[in-house]
Amino acid sequence: MQSVPKLKQELKYPSFSIVIEWGRIFQSDEKWRPHSMLQTLCKQIIGIEKKISNVEILIVFNPEEADLSDVEKFVMKELEPCIDLIQLRFIRAPGILYYEMKNLGVKQSSPNEIIMFVDSDIVPDDGWLVGMLESFENPEVKVVSGNTYLGLHNIIAKVLALITFQPIPDVDYMYERNHFYGQNVAFRRKTILEHPFPKLNTFHGQADVLINDLVSNNIKIYRQPKIKADHPMPITLREFVTWGLVQGLVWPVKRKALRIRDTSKIKGNNPSTFRQIISRTRRRIRYVGLSPKVFIAACGIIPAHLFLIFIGIILYIFWPNSYDYMIRKKWRMWI
Repeated sequence: MQSVPKLKQELKYPSFSIVIEWGRIFQSDEKWRPHSMLQTLCKQIIGIEKKISNVEILIVFNPEEADLSDVEKFVMKELEPCIDLIQLRFIRAPGILYYEMKNLGVKQSSPNEIIMFVDSDIVPDDGWLVGMLESFENPEVKVVSGNTYLGLHNIIAKVLALITFQPIPDVDYMYERNHFYGQNVAFRRKTILEHPFPKLNTFHGQADVLINDLVSNNIKIYRQPKIKADHPMPITLREFVTWGLVQGLVWPVKRKALRIRDTSKIKGNNPSTFRQIISRTRRRIRYVGLSPKVFIAACGIIPAHLFLIFIGIILYIFWPNSYDYMIRKKWRMWI
């Protein structure tokens, strides 16, 4: 991995907008996540208040899932300490889905230099905001992704962390990585306006196609290990079952979406070698800590998870539109 040369830091950070996709928070038991996310952002904005200007936060929500008054009350309470430092906007997004909500947030944002994307259920680590802003010191950098990791909050999360999500690399410099997480990424405004998330007839796959389009247009995507965020994992049996089925439904949907582009030349799209699989597995085991309790739980949880994925794939084969139908029927999904 080749590090990206840094330029001299300016006195002021660039102006920025943070687009937050507001999920079905009031229909779940995970209210602590947007609570922590908003408080973390607010604290980090206050920490650099002398070096920022034109800061905007946009909450994009579906009014069919939450009343504006409820969203405003929740958000205003968490952002109260920094409310004088930001422009806060609430964007109604009825009848549109995840990536369309992100595009809508961009279209309605102020003409700030940087557009950042966060989801309501993602909790940024300390230093997330500064890491994002400093990553754009070099004007050649147009897209920066952070590292999204699995918080090991319970035994299910620990077991699933053994088989999903890359462990955070042990490096302290930004490097080229043609991949990003849609809930932990930032773009220069001109870049995301010229290359929005594509409109597809599927719920998933847009980020993968956008990655391909960016790389095809010689726009490099960088990974900044200092930008870290905790991603939610299922904590109940119902969530575990739903999440497994979703993974099975998503896999063929993504493959279908990517067939509209030739992705063979994109680094990271090629199948992993046996050595890479072993190395990745070792890092995951070190990250989780394979205690006897975790090992015993893994013997039951991992086969069950893989079986649910298999059921999801079979369901897709016989009912290709099942995933989109479930989303539109407002199933509580783990995406």
